[in-house]
Amino acid sequence: MTSLYIYNSTDDKHLTDVQVDYIYNLSTGTAYNNNSFCIDDTERFNDLALDLKGEYCNFIYSINNFFNKLGLFYQKKLSLYFIADVSGKRTERFDTYSMVIHVSYLRECINKYDIEKIYIFGCDKNQIQSILSLKKDLNISIINSVDNDYTWLRWTASQLKFFLNTIFCIFIGKFFIKKKPNPKRVKRLFLTRYPLHLNNNLEEEKYGGMLEEGDFYLVGMVSDGIHQYLPVSKYFHHISKISKKSHNYVFIDSYLSVIECITNFIFSFLLLYKARKLFKENYEFNSINISGYIYQELMFSFLRIPRLFLYNKAIKEILDIYKIQEFFYYLHEYSFGRFFTYILDMYFPKIKKTGFQHGPASRRKLLYSLAEGEADDGTSDYILRLPIPDRVLAEDELSVGIYKDSGYRNVNKMEKIFRLEYLNTIKRNNVDKNKILIACGLHDGLFLLRSVYDEIIKHQNNKYLVKLHPKANSDEIISWLEKSDIKNCELVNEKIDKILCYVGEVISSYSSVGLEAKYLGIPVKLVSIRGKINESPLLDINENNNPHLSFA
Repeated sequence: MTSLYIYNSTDDKHLTDVQVDYIYNLSTGTAYNNNSFCIDDTERFNDLALDLKGEYCNFIYSINNFFNKLGLFYQKKLSLYFIADVSGKRTERFDTYSMVIHVSYLRECINKYDIEKIYIFGCDKNQIQSILSLKKDLNISIINSVDNDYTWLRWTASQLKFFLNTIFCIFIGKFFIKKKPNPKRVKRLFLTRYPLHLNNNLEEEKYGGMLEEGDFYLVGMVSDGIHQYLPVSKYFHHISKISKKSHNYVFIDSYLSVIECITNFIFSFLLLYKARKLFKENYEFNSINISGYIYQELMFSFLRIPRLFLYNKAIKEILDIYKIQEFFYYLHEYSFGRFFTYILDMYFPKIKKTGFQHGPASRRKLLYSLAEGEADDGTSDYILRLPIPDRVLAEDELSVGIYKDSGYRNVNKMEKIFRLEYLNTIKRNNVDKNKILIACGLHDGLFLLRSVYDEIIKHQNNKYLVKLHPKANSDEIISWLEKSDIKNCELVNEKIDKILCYVGEVISSYSSVGLEAKYLGIPVKLVSIRGKINESPLLDINENNNPHLSFA
């Protein structure tokens, strides 16, 4: 009986308990023995991610039918589906699509190698549910399953924590921010978050030098508790700083309401009750059961949606005061930005809505991809169509094409990518070819290090410099480096512009630093992490005969 061992762990495992013909590793850990053949194939995995994208986007869009059937609308004009995270297909946060690719690839292998017996090790119930979709006559054994349930109690605690924290922050904000700009001076608003993207000198990393006379920032600190979360102590610390700065901003938190906090906290539970049948539906894509994954995305969606509603009254009050001509905002592809798009289109249709690309796009990053016919066609029917900006400013030709393919209208290439302006100051006069930068992304740091571990050990003459993403949780990575005790690898705290002046090579997966290094002519090694969709735009670019890009 031909057998397959499906292994899910970040640790390596020498198989001694079972004898199998083939091994497939779902994560970065490796199961191995001398008699088994590993069928991992990152190239095929990423090809499938592209091949199935259109079908998958259409499948996810079909979930809107369930929202409509249950009457899950906002103001009877907007389907809540369009501001739910499930509609955004957040591949960096949810593993739903990755699991679809895993099972699709395994299905190919089962047919190719005529596999009859499967052992599943270390998988959670959602993974097991999807794997069981493979073939009905397979002999399947489950070993060491893990529990990763996100309970409704945790959901409630998270929602209570956010709204209580927000109430205290509103009081603090009203105390510190009292002066407001003269409405006659404000011509355009640029939505941003402090301190995440707007620094203490009121310099914005995305918009850069775009602001002119009559341009003001629309600054938020509360956000939705997901894109940015500041506990009361940190909120107090930061607001005391920004309140002392020159007043070229409108502070959106000043318009938030305590009553709205209480109302929307209560509404959270009413919404869940109304949506309860969504959690009883069976969600199958290409005969792959992903119901458990979709339930997780829905739970997260209903955590965020009531938080977005806090901004309805605030946005309308601000735009009633400030008669602006144009509104700039990034994250327009996310739930947060989509809600702003809806409010602007419904109540202030004369204001030009300009969506701003916030970071690298790629054909495998589903956030940027919409189903056929999903984008608003000009009818503003937001029960069936997604609210989109009047125009989109994209960073490069690849991104322009991705937006246009999804149905976004009036897509133009930026004259300058302000977040990359720092590259113009980099002088590569003292390059050390033996110093290699490992550029970690927001979510891939530990995976990336494990993927290049063998290379680090093999090239002892090289010095590997690990630069963590400034907003990533670094504890796991630091712990792993300490346990590994690698002599030629160290964490660096230098700013990225300083590091790019002297390193001889950059290793990355989806971090934008890899793309930026390529702009500078620095050799880049693009790592496709096992079990993860490679969302780097470098994978989309035709790099034939390009000496500056290699693949690992």
